[in-house]
Amino acid sequence: MPDLDTDQRSAADGLLRAVIVGGGWMGRLHAECLAEIPGVAVAGLVEPSAAAAASFTRTLGVPSYRSLDHALADLGGVDLACIAAPTGLHARLAIEAVQAGCHVVVEKPLATTVADGARIIAAARACGRTVSVILQYRFHRDVLMLKRAVDAGLLGEVIFANLVNYIRRDAEYFGVNGGWRATWELNGGGVLINQSTHGVDLLDWCMGPITEARAVAGTRFHHVEVEDHLSAVVSFATGATGVIQVTSAADQDYPLRLEVVGSRGTAVFERAKLTGGTMTGSASDLLSETELALLPPAPPDAFSEPFGLAHRRQFRAIVDALRQGREPPVPASDAIRSLRTIAVIYAAAGIGPASPLPAPPLPAPPLPAPPLPAPPLPAPPAAFASESSGRPS
Repeated sequence: MPDLDTDQRSAADGLLRAVIVGGGWMGRLHAECLAEIPGVAVAGLVEPSAAAAASFTRTLGVPSYRSLDHALADLGGVDLACIAAPTGLHARLAIEAVQAGCHVVVEKPLATTVADGARIIAAARACGRTVSVILQYRFHRDVLMLKRAVDAGLLGEVIFANLVNYIRRDAEYFGVNGGWRATWELNGGGVLINQSTHGVDLLDWCMGPITEARAVAGTRFHHVEVEDHLSAVVSFATGATGVIQVTSAADQDYPLRLEVVGSRGTAVFERAKLTGGTMTGSASDLLSETELALLPPAPPDAFSEPFGLAHRRQFRAIVDALRQGREPPVPASDAIRSLRTIAVIYAAAGIGPASPLPAPPLPAPPLPAPPLPAPPLPAPPAAFASESSGRPS
């Protein structure tokens, strides 16, 4: 990978020049994160909606374009394309950007399907460019401590690794910007792939890939194509199992919760911090000096860190890596693993258009002993016999 400090396109002015693709609130956040980094300039916006583009450009004072190819041709010398468009457009836009010579940052998830994610990775490798994915939960000190503790065996043999994400999204949320979040085509699914991608990524990051899933999902509370609640039981290659339970129909937003239960200790991570458990090991024991400097101590409670600070930490790490000629953190080749997990769970639930890639060849866990035969049930009392087959309890 070329060092961007000496790349011929950025040597003239010493700047790393970026274009933002998508003028919504997430695209605006990407722009704010980059604008705060010395030596980085937001050069333009790609946004087909005139109203969204006008609001964005008034704030940041950059030109707007209706297409990425027009922006890159007109601006010239763009080093980085940040894609915050609907997920179903990620593959086309990312491939177009790397083929034009740009490095790429993609807002999570990488794509709507594993196949599209693989196309992005192949195109980036062919063009000698990098693609990294915004999964900012990895940039909390406490979750990195949790991963290191699992890797070091401080929790013993992991028995359970569970993910819970209960949030509330209303009809306005699903209807805004043409309603793309309510569709399989542009969102790739519902609450699992969109609002719970971070949790699935953390599970995969800490535990490795799943080998099996059983799931149920449905749409009961919103008029949308995609699921608004899902429950899954998953198995990991280590022999651990876990429960994933997510919904966008809760009474309010609760912190995303990751629980790891081991034979020697437990840990509970909620949104930005470890909030419970018996995990041993201090930050100085588990993290390097560089990591301690990059990742501040956890906030007093799960919601007290303002949204966007973890994004800023990831963007600074991405820019540092590009300037040093290194692959940025959370490359697409890493982020596709949680996308594969999501695809496997959707397939197990029997929903969605995507088919997962075949699972990697991993040793199957031993089968449990067969259950003992149950004793025969007594006959129901005569007074209840007519109700026992009429309706569920």
